[in-house]
Amino acid sequence: MTEVCGLFTYTWTPFNIDFFPVREIYMLVQVFGVHHLYMVAGLMAWLVFETTHHIVVRIRHVKHVITEALAEKDPVIRRDRFRGAVQYHNSLFGLEYIVNDAFSIFQFTHMVLTAAVLGTGIYSLLHSLELAVAVYESPWYTYEVDLQMDVMLVLKRCQTSLQLRAGSFGVMDRAMFLGVLKVTYSYIALLQNT
Repeated sequence: MTEVCGLFTYTWTPFNIDFFPVREIYMLVQVFGVHHLYMVAGLMAWLVFETTHHIVVRIRHVKHVITEALAEKDPVIRRDRFRGAVQYHNSLFGLEYIVNDAFSIFQFTHMVLTAAVLGTGIYSLLHSLELAVAVYESPWYTYEVDLQMDVMLVLKRCQTSLQLRAGSFGVMDRAMFLGVLKVTYSYIALLQNT
């Protein structure tokens, strides 16, 4: 095996490519290959980032709709608007399922490679917990008992934040990120000692 230096990445080939024009052609292939790899990864990361921010906008809208519904004076209209807001809130959980189904495998790879986007994505999804605060701060306790019971169920459901999943490996959170870092460090230490 011979090592060819001066390329974009270190390359070991079973034959000699260290002559003109093979070396330059191989370097061109490497540069364009890496460029396309990063472009695809960047586009996927941007799609996840964009989708989580779309969910944040919808969470803010649900918060607004629920507080407007609970501020309604007429109990019949209040009940109807609250029911619609709860259905809207439940549709966000369906959107979470679709996002996890579409991006979970990519998210695992993304988590291993990029911590910054992971942090901003999780921070964005934590906005889903703000909905409980908005509902709790409304005067829901002064309304009829059956609506109070429904509001308490919504409060209970809002205590669980939306989550990004990394395939079957679990929820992308701080504990999983630290676990991946520990395993990565262990592998690097093992490879350096062999």
